[in-house]
Amino acid sequence: RKAAESVAEGVALADGSVEEAAHYERAISLCSAMANAYYNLGLNLLRRSKFDQAVVQFQKAIGQKKEELY
Repeated sequence: RKAAESVAEGVALADGSVEEAAHYERAISLCSAMANAYYNLGLNLLRRSKFDQAVVQFQKAIGQKKEELY
């Protein structure tokens, strides 16, 4: 529940800030299986031109989604 709240707080900011990223990182630390947190962190990193780091987060999000399918 707290992880979902952290993601929601980051989404509410949606400004590409380090503060926004911190919300997603907190969510991941609380629930490492939350694909949405990785995805949103990837978007945040993309907005900050941290392309390589964004790709890593998107891959983690995809990996979590694949696990949910099985």
